[in-house]
Amino acid sequence: MTNDGERASFNLDRAPAVFAASLIYTATMTIPNVMPALLGLFAEHGKLGGTQLGLVGAMYSLGLGVAAVTSYLWVRWVNWRICMLVGLVLMGTATGLQALSNDFVQLLFLMLAAGCGGGLAASPSLAALGDSRDPQRNFGVMIFMSTTVPAIVIAAVPKATSVLGYAGAFVVLSAISIFSAMFIVCLPRSGKSQVPRPHDMDPSQMRDASRGTVTALASMFLFVAGYVAAWYFLERVGSRSGLPQAAMLDSLALGGLIGGLGGFVALLLRRILGARQSFALAIIITIASLLCLEMVKITVLSYFLVATSFQLSINVNFSNVMSLIAMNDEKGRFVAMIPGLQSFGATAGSILAGFAFEKEGRVGVISVSVIAFILCAGLVLRAFQVSHARTWADRITRTAV
Repeated sequence: MTNDGERASFNLDRAPAVFAASLIYTATMTIPNVMPALLGLFAEHGKLGGTQLGLVGAMYSLGLGVAAVTSYLWVRWVNWRICMLVGLVLMGTATGLQALSNDFVQLLFLMLAAGCGGGLAASPSLAALGDSRDPQRNFGVMIFMSTTVPAIVIAAVPKATSVLGYAGAFVVLSAISIFSAMFIVCLPRSGKSQVPRPHDMDPSQMRDASRGTVTALASMFLFVAGYVAAWYFLERVGSRSGLPQAAMLDSLALGGLIGGLGGFVALLLRRILGARQSFALAIIITIASLLCLEMVKITVLSYFLVATSFQLSINVNFSNVMSLIAMNDEKGRFVAMIPGLQSFGATAGSILAGFAFEKEGRVGVISVSVIAFILCAGLVLRAFQVSHARTWADRITRTAV
Protein backbone atom coordinates (compact mmCIF):
# COMPACT_ATOMS: atom_id res chain seq x y z
CA MET A 1 0.00 0.00 0.00
CA THR A 2 0.99 3.61 -0.45
CA ASN A 3 2.63 5.17 2.59
CA ASP A 4 1.94 8.66 3.90
CA GLY A 5 5.12 10.08 2.34
CA GLU A 6 4.20 8.84 -1.11
CA ARG A 7 0.66 10.20 -0.81
CA ALA A 8 2.09 13.58 0.19
CA SER A 9 4.25 13.65 -2.95
CA PHE A 10 1.07 13.33 -5.01
CA ASN A 11 -0.83 16.20 -3.40
CA LEU A 12 -4.41 15.81 -4.57
CA ASP A 13 -4.96 19.57 -4.21
CA ARG A 14 -2.33 20.35 -6.85
CA ALA A 15 -3.19 21.07 -10.48
CA PRO A 16 -1.55 17.98 -12.09
CA ALA A 17 -3.47 15.57 -9.85
CA VAL A 18 -6.76 17.44 -10.27
CA PHE A 19 -6.28 17.55 -14.04
CA ALA A 20 -5.37 13.86 -14.27
CA ALA A 21 -8.27 12.66 -12.13
CA SER A 22 -10.70 14.94 -13.99
CA LEU A 23 -9.45 13.76 -17.39
CA ILE A 24 -9.70 10.07 -16.49
CA TYR A 25 -13.20 10.54 -15.12
CA THR A 26 -14.05 12.55 -18.26
CA ALA A 27 -12.94 9.66 -20.46
CA THR A 28 -15.34 7.30 -18.65
CA MET A 29 -18.23 9.79 -18.95
CA THR A 30 -17.65 10.78 -22.58
CA ILE A 31 -19.51 7.76 -23.97
CA PRO A 32 -22.80 8.44 -22.13
CA ASN A 33 -22.41 12.18 -22.73
CA VAL A 34 -22.19 11.68 -26.50
CA MET A 35 -24.92 9.02 -26.49
CA PRO A 36 -27.38 11.24 -28.44
CA ALA A 37 -24.97 11.19 -31.38
CA LEU A 38 -24.24 7.45 -30.97
CA LEU A 39 -27.92 6.52 -30.82
CA GLY A 40 -28.43 8.54 -33.99
CA LEU A 41 -25.72 6.45 -35.68
CA PHE A 42 -27.20 3.20 -34.39
CA ALA A 43 -30.66 4.24 -35.58
CA GLU A 44 -29.45 5.18 -39.05
CA HIS A 45 -26.89 2.44 -39.68
CA GLY A 46 -28.21 -0.39 -37.52
CA LYS A 47 -31.90 0.42 -38.08
CA LEU A 48 -32.56 0.01 -34.35
CA GLY A 49 -35.94 0.97 -32.87
CA GLY A 50 -36.62 3.06 -29.77
CA THR A 51 -36.63 0.14 -27.31
CA GLN A 52 -33.42 -1.30 -28.79
CA LEU A 53 -31.74 2.11 -28.64
CA GLY A 54 -32.72 2.45 -24.99
CA LEU A 55 -31.21 -0.96 -24.20
CA VAL A 56 -27.96 -0.24 -26.04
CA GLY A 57 -27.63 3.08 -24.23
CA ALA A 58 -28.33 1.36 -20.92
CA MET A 59 -25.67 -1.34 -21.31
CA TYR A 60 -22.71 1.00 -20.87
CA SER A 61 -24.26 2.46 -17.75
CA LEU A 62 -25.12 -0.99 -16.41
CA GLY A 63 -21.55 -2.22 -16.85
CA LEU A 64 -20.10 0.90 -15.26
CA GLY A 65 -22.57 0.66 -12.41
CA VAL A 66 -21.81 -2.97 -11.61
CA ALA A 67 -18.09 -2.19 -11.40
CA ALA A 68 -18.42 1.14 -9.61
CA VAL A 69 -21.17 0.61 -7.05
CA THR A 70 -19.10 -2.06 -5.30
CA SER A 71 -16.21 0.41 -4.98
CA TYR A 72 -17.38 1.14 -1.43
CA LEU A 73 -15.75 -2.20 -0.59
CA TRP A 74 -12.54 -2.04 -2.66
CA VAL A 75 -11.54 1.49 -3.66
CA ARG A 76 -9.48 2.06 -0.49
CA TRP A 77 -7.30 -1.06 -0.75
CA VAL A 78 -6.70 -1.64 -4.47
CA ASN A 79 -3.85 -0.05 -6.41
CA TRP A 80 -5.50 2.94 -8.07
CA ARG A 81 -3.05 3.12 -10.96
CA ILE A 82 -3.40 -0.52 -11.99
CA CYS A 83 -7.18 -0.38 -11.58
CA MET A 84 -7.49 2.72 -13.77
CA LEU A 85 -5.12 1.36 -16.42
CA VAL A 86 -7.01 -1.92 -16.73
CA GLY A 87 -10.31 -0.07 -16.87
CA LEU A 88 -9.24 2.43 -19.53
CA VAL A 89 -7.69 -0.25 -21.76
CA LEU A 90 -10.83 -2.41 -21.51
CA MET A 91 -13.08 0.57 -22.21
CA GLY A 92 -10.99 1.73 -25.18
CA THR A 93 -10.79 -1.75 -26.70
CA ALA A 94 -14.50 -2.51 -26.38
CA THR A 95 -15.42 0.91 -27.77
CA GLY A 96 -13.07 0.51 -30.71
CA LEU A 97 -14.56 -2.90 -31.55
CA GLN A 98 -17.97 -1.26 -31.96
CA ALA A 99 -16.58 0.28 -35.14
CA LEU A 100 -16.61 -3.21 -36.67
CA SER A 101 -20.28 -3.99 -36.06
CA ASN A 102 -23.73 -2.45 -35.78
CA ASP A 103 -25.42 -5.74 -34.84
CA PHE A 104 -27.80 -5.23 -31.90
CA VAL A 105 -26.64 -8.19 -29.76
CA GLN A 106 -22.96 -7.49 -30.35
CA LEU A 107 -23.46 -3.83 -29.46
CA LEU A 108 -25.09 -4.86 -26.18
CA PHE A 109 -22.08 -6.96 -25.14
CA LEU A 110 -19.50 -4.42 -26.27
CA MET A 111 -21.26 -1.56 -24.49
CA LEU A 112 -21.46 -3.68 -21.33
CA ALA A 113 -17.73 -4.47 -21.49
CA ALA A 114 -16.85 -0.82 -22.12
CA GLY A 115 -18.97 0.16 -19.14
CA CYS A 116 -17.22 -2.32 -16.83
CA GLY A 117 -13.91 -0.81 -17.84
CA GLY A 118 -15.27 2.67 -17.27
CA GLY A 119 -16.37 1.73 -13.75
CA LEU A 120 -12.91 0.45 -12.82
CA ALA A 121 -11.40 3.78 -13.88
CA ALA A 122 -14.15 6.15 -12.71
CA SER A 123 -14.31 5.21 -9.02
CA PRO A 124 -10.62 5.79 -8.14
CA SER A 125 -10.51 9.01 -10.14
CA LEU A 126 -13.58 10.39 -8.38
CA ALA A 127 -12.25 9.25 -5.00
CA ALA A 128 -9.07 11.23 -5.74
CA LEU A 129 -11.12 14.36 -6.47
CA GLY A 130 -13.06 13.92 -3.23
CA ASP A 131 -9.91 13.43 -1.14
CA SER A 132 -8.79 17.05 -1.47
CA ARG A 133 -9.48 19.92 0.94
CA ASP A 134 -11.90 21.54 -1.55
CA PRO A 135 -13.87 18.80 -3.33
CA GLN A 136 -16.47 21.16 -4.80
CA ARG A 137 -13.73 23.10 -6.59
CA ASN A 138 -12.38 19.84 -7.97
CA PHE A 139 -15.86 18.73 -9.00
CA GLY A 140 -16.24 22.06 -10.79
CA VAL A 141 -13.09 21.38 -12.81
CA MET A 142 -14.18 17.81 -13.48
CA ILE A 143 -17.67 18.85 -14.62
CA PHE A 144 -16.19 21.47 -16.94
CA MET A 145 -13.92 18.88 -18.56
CA SER A 146 -16.52 16.10 -18.65
CA THR A 147 -18.94 18.31 -20.56
CA THR A 148 -16.64 20.28 -22.85
CA VAL A 149 -14.73 17.22 -24.11
CA PRO A 150 -17.94 15.36 -25.09
CA ALA A 151 -19.24 18.58 -26.67
CA ILE A 152 -16.16 18.69 -28.88
CA VAL A 153 -16.62 15.00 -29.71
CA ILE A 154 -20.28 15.55 -30.66
CA ALA A 155 -19.25 18.40 -32.96
CA ALA A 156 -16.53 16.16 -34.44
CA VAL A 157 -18.82 13.18 -35.14
CA PRO A 158 -20.07 14.40 -38.56
CA LYS A 159 -16.49 15.12 -39.68
CA ALA A 160 -15.18 11.81 -38.33
CA THR A 161 -17.96 9.82 -40.01
CA SER A 162 -17.44 11.66 -43.30
CA VAL A 163 -13.76 10.67 -43.28
CA LEU A 164 -13.85 7.21 -41.65
CA GLY A 165 -17.50 6.26 -42.12
CA TYR A 166 -19.57 4.64 -39.37
CA ALA A 167 -16.37 3.73 -37.49
CA GLY A 168 -15.23 7.34 -37.09
CA ALA A 169 -17.01 8.15 -33.83
CA PHE A 170 -15.76 4.97 -32.12
CA VAL A 171 -12.16 5.54 -33.20
CA VAL A 172 -12.30 8.99 -31.58
CA LEU A 173 -13.79 7.62 -28.35
CA SER A 174 -11.25 4.81 -28.14
CA ALA A 175 -8.40 7.28 -28.66
CA ILE A 176 -9.65 9.43 -25.74
CA SER A 177 -9.55 6.39 -23.43
CA ILE A 178 -6.00 5.51 -24.37
CA PHE A 179 -4.80 9.13 -24.23
CA SER A 180 -6.17 9.66 -20.72
CA ALA A 181 -4.29 6.58 -19.49
CA MET A 182 -1.03 8.49 -20.01
CA PHE A 183 -1.87 10.71 -17.02
CA ILE A 184 -2.31 7.94 -14.47
CA VAL A 185 1.26 8.59 -13.25
CA CYS A 186 0.10 11.97 -11.87
CA LEU A 187 -2.02 10.18 -9.26
CA PRO A 188 -0.97 8.17 -6.18
CA ARG A 189 -1.56 4.47 -5.73
CA SER A 190 -4.12 5.21 -3.02
CA GLY A 191 -5.72 8.14 -1.26
CA LYS A 192 -6.88 8.79 2.29
CA SER A 193 -5.76 6.66 5.22
CA GLN A 194 -6.56 3.06 4.55
CA VAL A 195 -9.71 1.40 5.84
CA PRO A 196 -10.13 -2.27 6.78
CA ARG A 197 -10.95 -4.82 4.14
CA PRO A 198 -14.64 -5.79 4.04
CA HIS A 199 -14.20 -9.14 5.83
CA ASP A 200 -12.17 -7.45 8.59
CA MET A 201 -14.72 -4.75 9.29
CA ASP A 202 -17.01 -4.68 12.29
CA PRO A 203 -20.69 -4.80 11.20
CA SER A 204 -21.31 -1.47 12.90
CA GLN A 205 -18.64 0.13 10.68
CA MET A 206 -20.53 -1.01 7.60
CA ARG A 207 -23.45 1.12 8.78
CA ASP A 208 -21.48 4.31 9.42
CA ALA A 209 -23.12 6.31 6.63
CA SER A 210 -25.27 9.17 7.78
CA ARG A 211 -28.90 9.31 6.74
CA GLY A 212 -28.03 12.42 4.76
CA THR A 213 -25.37 10.63 2.72
CA VAL A 214 -27.60 7.64 1.97
CA THR A 215 -30.44 9.94 0.94
CA ALA A 216 -28.09 11.98 -1.26
CA LEU A 217 -26.85 8.80 -2.95
CA ALA A 218 -30.44 7.75 -3.64
CA SER A 219 -31.17 11.20 -5.06
CA MET A 220 -28.15 10.86 -7.37
CA PHE A 221 -29.76 7.71 -8.82
CA LEU A 222 -33.00 9.58 -9.59
CA PHE A 223 -31.20 12.69 -10.79
CA VAL A 224 -29.20 10.80 -13.40
CA ALA A 225 -32.25 8.74 -14.43
CA GLY A 226 -34.08 11.99 -15.20
CA TYR A 227 -31.07 13.47 -16.97
CA VAL A 228 -30.40 10.44 -19.15
CA ALA A 229 -34.05 9.93 -20.05
CA ALA A 230 -34.06 13.36 -21.70
CA TRP A 231 -30.42 13.61 -22.84
CA TYR A 232 -30.08 10.27 -24.64
CA PHE A 233 -33.17 10.95 -26.76
CA LEU A 234 -32.71 14.67 -27.34
CA GLU A 235 -31.33 14.02 -30.82
CA ARG A 236 -34.24 11.71 -31.66
CA VAL A 237 -36.73 14.30 -30.37
CA GLY A 238 -35.24 16.95 -32.64
CA SER A 239 -35.12 14.53 -35.57
CA ARG A 240 -38.81 13.71 -35.25
CA SER A 241 -39.49 17.44 -35.14
CA GLY A 242 -37.86 17.82 -38.55
CA LEU A 243 -34.58 19.46 -37.55
CA PRO A 244 -31.48 18.70 -39.67
CA GLN A 245 -29.00 16.46 -37.86
CA ALA A 246 -26.00 18.72 -38.41
CA ALA A 247 -27.80 21.65 -36.77
CA MET A 248 -28.91 19.48 -33.85
CA LEU A 249 -25.40 18.16 -33.17
CA ASP A 250 -23.98 21.68 -33.38
CA SER A 251 -26.63 22.83 -30.88
CA LEU A 252 -25.85 19.98 -28.49
CA ALA A 253 -22.11 20.61 -28.81
CA LEU A 254 -22.31 24.37 -28.24
CA GLY A 255 -24.82 23.85 -25.43
CA GLY A 256 -22.39 21.40 -23.87
CA LEU A 257 -19.54 23.90 -23.99
CA ILE A 258 -21.70 26.47 -22.21
CA GLY A 259 -23.09 23.83 -19.85
CA GLY A 260 -19.55 22.94 -18.86
CA LEU A 261 -19.51 26.12 -16.80
CA GLY A 262 -22.18 24.62 -14.52
CA GLY A 263 -19.69 23.44 -11.92
CA PHE A 264 -18.30 26.95 -11.52
CA VAL A 265 -21.78 28.49 -11.59
CA ALA A 266 -22.65 26.14 -8.72
CA LEU A 267 -19.79 27.59 -6.66
CA LEU A 268 -21.07 31.13 -7.31
CA LEU A 269 -24.71 30.31 -6.56
CA ARG A 270 -23.72 28.44 -3.43
CA ARG A 271 -22.00 31.55 -2.07
CA ILE A 272 -24.87 33.87 -3.02
CA LEU A 273 -27.93 31.72 -2.28
CA GLY A 274 -26.68 28.78 -0.22
CA ALA A 275 -26.50 25.13 -1.23
CA ARG A 276 -30.18 24.29 -0.78
CA GLN A 277 -31.48 27.31 -2.70
CA SER A 278 -28.90 26.77 -5.44
CA PHE A 279 -30.14 23.22 -5.95
CA ALA A 280 -33.80 24.28 -5.95
CA LEU A 281 -33.24 27.01 -8.55
CA ALA A 282 -31.30 24.70 -10.88
CA ILE A 283 -33.84 21.86 -10.68
CA ILE A 284 -36.66 24.29 -11.51
CA ILE A 285 -34.75 25.52 -14.58
CA THR A 286 -34.08 21.91 -15.63
CA ILE A 287 -37.76 20.96 -15.50
CA ALA A 288 -38.83 24.22 -17.19
CA SER A 289 -36.38 23.58 -20.03
CA LEU A 290 -37.92 20.19 -20.74
CA LEU A 291 -41.47 21.51 -20.58
CA CYS A 292 -40.52 24.13 -23.17
CA LEU A 293 -40.14 21.28 -25.67
CA GLU A 294 -43.92 20.88 -25.42
CA MET A 295 -44.94 24.51 -25.01
CA VAL A 296 -42.71 26.12 -27.67
CA LYS A 297 -42.44 25.32 -31.35
CA ILE A 298 -39.21 23.41 -31.93
CA THR A 299 -36.87 25.33 -34.23
CA VAL A 300 -33.10 25.26 -34.41
CA LEU A 301 -32.96 28.32 -32.11
CA SER A 302 -35.42 27.00 -29.51
CA TYR A 303 -33.73 23.58 -29.60
CA PHE A 304 -30.36 25.23 -28.91
CA LEU A 305 -31.75 27.31 -26.03
CA VAL A 306 -33.41 24.28 -24.44
CA ALA A 307 -30.26 22.14 -24.83
CA THR A 308 -28.09 24.88 -23.33
CA SER A 309 -30.27 25.71 -20.31
CA PHE A 310 -30.81 22.00 -19.68
CA GLN A 311 -27.10 21.16 -19.68
CA LEU A 312 -26.10 24.21 -17.64
CA SER A 313 -28.67 23.58 -14.89
CA ILE A 314 -27.90 19.84 -14.89
CA ASN A 315 -24.21 20.49 -14.28
CA VAL A 316 -24.96 22.97 -11.49
CA ASN A 317 -26.80 20.22 -9.66
CA PHE A 318 -24.28 17.51 -10.46
CA SER A 319 -21.83 19.65 -8.50
CA ASN A 320 -24.33 20.31 -5.71
CA VAL A 321 -25.26 16.66 -5.16
CA MET A 322 -21.68 15.37 -5.44
CA SER A 323 -20.52 17.98 -2.93
CA LEU A 324 -23.32 17.06 -0.55
CA ILE A 325 -22.17 13.43 -0.63
CA ALA A 326 -18.48 14.34 -0.25
CA MET A 327 -19.06 16.65 2.73
CA ASN A 328 -20.83 13.86 4.62
CA ASP A 329 -18.32 11.17 3.64
CA GLU A 330 -15.63 11.13 6.32
CA LYS A 331 -14.00 7.87 5.16
CA GLY A 332 -14.04 8.72 1.46
CA ARG A 333 -15.76 5.50 0.43
CA PHE A 334 -19.21 6.77 -0.52
CA VAL A 335 -17.81 9.34 -2.97
CA ALA A 336 -16.39 6.43 -4.97
CA MET A 337 -19.91 4.99 -5.24
CA ILE A 338 -21.15 8.04 -7.15
CA PRO A 339 -20.30 6.62 -10.62
CA GLY A 340 -22.17 3.42 -9.72
CA LEU A 341 -25.30 5.25 -8.60
CA GLN A 342 -25.07 7.47 -11.66
CA SER A 343 -24.77 4.46 -13.91
CA PHE A 344 -27.67 2.53 -12.43
CA GLY A 345 -29.73 5.70 -12.72
CA ALA A 346 -28.63 6.03 -16.34
CA THR A 347 -29.55 2.39 -16.99
CA ALA A 348 -33.05 2.88 -15.60
CA GLY A 349 -33.51 6.22 -17.34
CA SER A 350 -32.36 4.92 -20.71
CA ILE A 351 -34.60 1.83 -20.65
CA LEU A 352 -37.68 3.72 -19.42
CA ALA A 353 -37.15 6.52 -21.93
CA GLY A 354 -36.70 3.99 -24.74
CA PHE A 355 -40.06 2.37 -24.00
CA ALA A 356 -41.70 5.76 -23.50
CA PHE A 357 -40.27 7.16 -26.75
CA GLU A 358 -41.48 4.18 -28.75
CA LYS A 359 -44.99 4.41 -27.24
CA GLU A 360 -45.55 8.15 -26.77
CA GLY A 361 -42.65 9.87 -28.53
CA ARG A 362 -41.48 13.21 -27.15
CA VAL A 363 -44.22 13.41 -24.50
CA GLY A 364 -43.21 10.04 -23.04
CA VAL A 365 -39.54 11.00 -22.73
CA ILE A 366 -40.35 14.34 -21.07
CA SER A 367 -42.79 12.70 -18.64
CA VAL A 368 -40.24 10.11 -17.47
CA SER A 369 -37.59 12.78 -16.98
CA VAL A 370 -39.76 15.29 -15.13
CA ILE A 371 -41.15 12.69 -12.72
CA ALA A 372 -37.61 11.53 -11.86
CA PHE A 373 -36.48 15.12 -11.21
CA ILE A 374 -39.43 15.85 -8.92
CA LEU A 375 -38.73 12.73 -6.84
CA CYS A 376 -35.03 13.62 -6.78
CA ALA A 377 -35.78 17.13 -5.51
CA GLY A 378 -37.68 15.74 -2.55
CA LEU A 379 -34.80 13.46 -1.56
CA VAL A 380 -32.11 16.12 -1.97
CA LEU A 381 -33.97 18.67 0.14
CA ARG A 382 -34.41 15.99 2.80
CA ALA A 383 -30.67 15.21 2.62
CA PHE A 384 -29.84 18.89 3.12
CA GLN A 385 -32.14 18.95 6.14
CA VAL A 386 -30.55 15.89 7.74
CA SER A 387 -27.04 17.13 6.97
CA HIS A 388 -27.78 20.53 8.51
CA ALA A 389 -29.14 18.92 11.69
CA ARG A 390 -26.08 16.66 11.93
CA THR A 391 -23.73 19.63 11.54
CA TRP A 392 -25.39 21.48 14.41
CA ALA A 393 -25.28 18.37 16.60
CA ASP A 394 -21.55 17.99 15.94
CA ARG A 395 -20.96 21.64 16.83
CA ILE A 396 -22.87 21.30 20.10
CA THR A 397 -20.87 18.17 20.98
CA ARG A 398 -17.53 19.86 20.29
CA THR A 399 -18.59 22.90 22.34
CA ALA A 400 -19.58 20.70 25.27
CA VAL A 401 -16.23 18.92 25.15
